[in-house]
Amino acid sequence: MRFKQLNIEISHTFWIEPLESKGLSFAQGDLGQLRLSSRTGKLQLIIKGKLFAITLREPVLFNEIALGFDRANANLVEISRVHHQKDWPQERMQIELALASFNGPEIELGPVDIALDPRALEQAQAAELGKNFDDIKLALEQRCTLSLTDEPEEQYAIAVLGEGALDQLKQIERNESDITSIDEALQQEIKSGLILLGDNLQLAVQQYSAVEFDYLGVRKLVTRSHRAPTRTLRLVRLQLSFSEQQQQMALLATQQLSKIIADQKGYLSTWDRYGESEGEQLLKRARDIGRIEVTPESFEISGEAGNQLSVYVDRDLRNLLTTQDSLLMVSPETPVIHLDDPEMGWQAFSMQMLEDYKAKKGFDSGLSSWEQQPNAEHEDAEQGSSKQAVSEQNQFLEIISIEQNRIVIKGVEKPSDKMTLVQSILGDQVQVERRMAARNAIVEGKSAMPHLGLLIEEGGLLPSGRAQRPDIKPLTSFVKTKIFPKNPPTEIQKKAIKIALNTPDITIIQGPPGTGKTTVITAIIERLNQELDKSKSVQGDILVSGYQHDAVENLLSRLSVNDLPAIKFGQRSGEQEQSNSTDIKLDEWRLKTVEKIYQHAPELKESIAYLQLEHDAIAYAARPSDSAALRLVNKAKALVTGIPGADKLINLLKALSRDLASQHLSEQQEGVRLLRALRLSKPAFMDDGATRAAALVAWLNKQGITIDAAYLKTLQQAMIWRPENDLDFLPQLKEVKQQLLKQFTPRPQLKRVLAREDVQLAIQDALDLLQDNSRQQSKNRALIEYLSDLEGNPYLVQEALAEYNLVYGATTGQSEGEVIRRFKSKSGDGKGYLQYGTVIVDEAARASPRDLMIPMVQAKDRIILVGDHRQLPHMIDESLLEQMEKESEDANDHQDGRDQFNQHIKQSMFEYLFNRAKQLEQQDGKPRTITLDAQYRSHPLLGEFASEQFYEPYGEGYQSPLPASHFSQQLEGIEDKAAVWLDAPARLGAEERNASKSRFRKAEAELIAKQLKQWIDSEQGKGLSFGVISFYKAQVNEVMKALAKYQITEQDEEGNYVIAKDYQMLFDNDGKPIEERLRIGTVDSFQGMEFDVVFLSMVRSQPDNSKLLQERDVSAKQQQRVFGHLMSKSRLCVSVTRQKKVLVLVGDSQLVQSPLAEQAVPELQAFYKLCKNHSQGVLLT
Repeated sequence: MRFKQLNIEISHTFWIEPLESKGLSFAQGDLGQLRLSSRTGKLQLIIKGKLFAITLREPVLFNEIALGFDRANANLVEISRVHHQKDWPQERMQIELALASFNGPEIELGPVDIALDPRALEQAQAAELGKNFDDIKLALEQRCTLSLTDEPEEQYAIAVLGEGALDQLKQIERNESDITSIDEALQQEIKSGLILLGDNLQLAVQQYSAVEFDYLGVRKLVTRSHRAPTRTLRLVRLQLSFSEQQQQMALLATQQLSKIIADQKGYLSTWDRYGESEGEQLLKRARDIGRIEVTPESFEISGEAGNQLSVYVDRDLRNLLTTQDSLLMVSPETPVIHLDDPEMGWQAFSMQMLEDYKAKKGFDSGLSSWEQQPNAEHEDAEQGSSKQAVSEQNQFLEIISIEQNRIVIKGVEKPSDKMTLVQSILGDQVQVERRMAARNAIVEGKSAMPHLGLLIEEGGLLPSGRAQRPDIKPLTSFVKTKIFPKNPPTEIQKKAIKIALNTPDITIIQGPPGTGKTTVITAIIERLNQELDKSKSVQGDILVSGYQHDAVENLLSRLSVNDLPAIKFGQRSGEQEQSNSTDIKLDEWRLKTVEKIYQHAPELKESIAYLQLEHDAIAYAARPSDSAALRLVNKAKALVTGIPGADKLINLLKALSRDLASQHLSEQQEGVRLLRALRLSKPAFMDDGATRAAALVAWLNKQGITIDAAYLKTLQQAMIWRPENDLDFLPQLKEVKQQLLKQFTPRPQLKRVLAREDVQLAIQDALDLLQDNSRQQSKNRALIEYLSDLEGNPYLVQEALAEYNLVYGATTGQSEGEVIRRFKSKSGDGKGYLQYGTVIVDEAARASPRDLMIPMVQAKDRIILVGDHRQLPHMIDESLLEQMEKESEDANDHQDGRDQFNQHIKQSMFEYLFNRAKQLEQQDGKPRTITLDAQYRSHPLLGEFASEQFYEPYGEGYQSPLPASHFSQQLEGIEDKAAVWLDAPARLGAEERNASKSRFRKAEAELIAKQLKQWIDSEQGKGLSFGVISFYKAQVNEVMKALAKYQITEQDEEGNYVIAKDYQMLFDNDGKPIEERLRIGTVDSFQGMEFDVVFLSMVRSQPDNSKLLQERDVSAKQQQRVFGHLMSKSRLCVSVTRQKKVLVLVGDSQLVQSPLAEQAVPELQAFYKLCKNHSQGVLLT
């Protein structure tokens, strides 16, 4: 490094001559120092670690140069020029030196390690010092140090000292002549205020406190030369090194957390104990089930379509297994660790799982968290991808039902030899692995935010010196226009956005119902998008998460950052969802894009048709099947219809289609669906059996399919059945269903099917015809390919969007899923720690702490938790908790410890962190919490009701500023009413319980169906959204079933009721989906949702003459027997706050007017009185 690069003031330039130059080698730019010999009084030059006596060409300069030595000032010299003079008999060397003198002696600092925080690394990147930590570290060491020798420890630097250190040095200088050796305290003082000067670089250093230790960090990195005069500079000798601040934070977190965890009283310890008890219970159940030996004779094909297997076992497993479990069929020799070693405890078992998981995910790859940057499939169902890892010889068995000595499972191949059945713990294992990995990252300081554990634990002390980002303005005109087009944001909403954007680590936003939580989140995301450096990859820089799929889909469906639909990874396990609003938005964007292109270039449609048919033909040739041939022929027929001269080809394609259809009836999926919908039991057939039979006959006629005459006669008898007739034909109808399902259900093709030559020739003719008709095909090939993918390959479109999308979405558990890992990992192989700039968790109060930590450990800059702890809490195993409490009592644990344990377990992590964040604010003055205080969702009458009943008792009441006119509606019978009670008196029918002990009340379901049909199909209701909520799953099914009579719901292929397509979504005038039209579900699926009109089905009812209703002094247990889930204030809070215009409570009004109700469910009694007495309430009977 040259003086010029350092911008150092040169005091003298002069020529010198070494007294002995033989064998010496000097070069321009070499650095050294001048010394004055105390013995001879002559000048000496130290360069490259060697000492030389020198003479001045101009001796008159000696006194001026020697003056600096009198003042004990340090100096540096640089060789400007080297001149060789060949004077016989010896060669002489003359060197021009540039001398820089410093204001004071050289200072020894020893080792100086400077921690680089993320902001300093970003500044270094911007200065093009490197792309990763290692490159930046090397660049800074080279540009901030001077080497006078080849020894690495002999490093020098030029520095500006802080005021405090400078004052102390001056004091010492006045009293001592030699201060090259100073004490450790002064060294630390000097290091703390140091500014190192380098090649076009200034590095300001500051000492920070990390509670357990202090460390040096970068206060500021400036890429320009200093302008201070040389007299203010000092020469220091040091061993300079750089480390990542993340490592310092990780060390601090690890040290503090190890002490807190060892004390067994911290938050993480509480959940460790709960998890260990849960794990021991899991192992115990698996061991109680043990190994079940089976033979081929133990299996029997069953089910109406022969797609089930009955497994006969030698014991009754009904108390150990449920239909939520699955079994694993393995060979008897296959090792099963937890069964083979009955002494293995959960701790040992789970640690083995964790180590395997860490190795599989590359968590021990050695990559620093700062280096993990985003890099570029459709996610498998929950835990589904993990099942692929199991050996092919092992089979997962999905349980349908459990009887005394028989287990019915979904169809798999019967084994040919003896096998063993064990309980599959894979589903639990995947969840446990992800939870443990998150917990481990927190404890070891390896989360993207290394001090996350200190944020969580109440005993954690935060270090100073964490990176301070520049303040971000909460709103811009663009965001105001886009996110708040009708109503401007409130001051509290603006404050919430500001706190979230500028948090040093975590923000907790409590939002009572309708207070604009989702709107605030979308504004935060839009502002972050505006602030991001678009020159860098922003792929998936923001993760939006939530405990349930509904919460994630609801939020993502409202986002359109950079005009792109957000991408959600992961799907529900088991049943397909009724509707996936994010998929609908993606399809809408995809098709709208295609439409815009066609508007500008309509001629491309023919070229697209050609390309798609060509792709399908290639796929058929590669993997021929009758079904593929049929689809290909029908597609070609549709494409060439209307083209001049295509008549002969069309006739040929029609003939091929008929031939293929007759050979492949088993592909008739619609027929399979209609067959499965046939009703065989008396109650089911009396409901809608005749309609189902008629639908099947109509489809058979439409398809031209001939069946056995006896079968047709039975179907015709069923379709004309009337309630006054007998149902003695049901056994024959069962036989018809079984036999036709065998005919129509797809069977695997055991032999290789060859591509049909006649089909291929016909398709080639169609391609030739289409090519002749398409003039633009060759000119616009790239655009055509793009359009073809947009139209026909939604999964490929989703993958492409994921590579350019700022926002990724996944549930808390699936934020560690396989597919999202492949997109986010640095190398694209799914390895290493995932990292997002910002993680936002909606409905965070619903997530259990161990699940919530999974996305939290992935946040580098900010964690934003949004929710409401007055609504649904996280789920805990109450029986397990009771067992743990008993064990704690038996062990004589201190009462304070038991109370704290119970509080940690029962309190949501959201509420816990809300309180913890207030403590952190007292530590560093940074606000991290806020409660939104004005709701805009509901009619003011309903908003005030919810605030009064559920929030004001806790001092969290909120306002409803919008006028009632804003929520006006004209539905027949309730015009401009907001609070409605639809009475279902006890005489209409009592509540019942199904086989799963879930409650339902048919009378209420039928009332809801009838009223909903009237309103949703009316002119006044066609643009409104509707929701139907129940606390009971069985009642949800009962409502779905009742609505099927009105064609609002229908059954899918599995026989499950789903909402009919016409009732799924509301669309704007351009055909764009804007929101769900109808949702029916339990309260759990409604949190975070909103609808214009909401029905709440009470279900619970009591006979009018019940004496219990008149009593007041009734135990909580007795109250629970009468009202059940209605007594859950959190569930009730969610249920009565989902509506915008109207809340319709459906139930037995006599029950809620009773003295018992006043004690047990005062909120419901208050709502009934509101409907009865308020001008905007109404009672419907």
